[in-house]
Amino acid sequence: MKPYGFVTCYRGIIVNCANIIKIKNGTVYLGNGERLPLAQKRVLELKEKFKINIL
Repeated sequence: MKPYGFVTCYRGIIVNCANIIKIKNGTVYLGNGERLPLAQKRVLELKEKFKINIL
């Protein structure tokens, strides 16, 4: 799923990085208003992917 821009943010929760608006305090905010939990061990991976999609 990684080549397509999807990452796991928490147990069984896969998110498309193109839909992320922001990442703050262990929460992923999506464009449709949903908030998802973010596992501590995945913070760096998700932030890195998120930055790549913004540029």
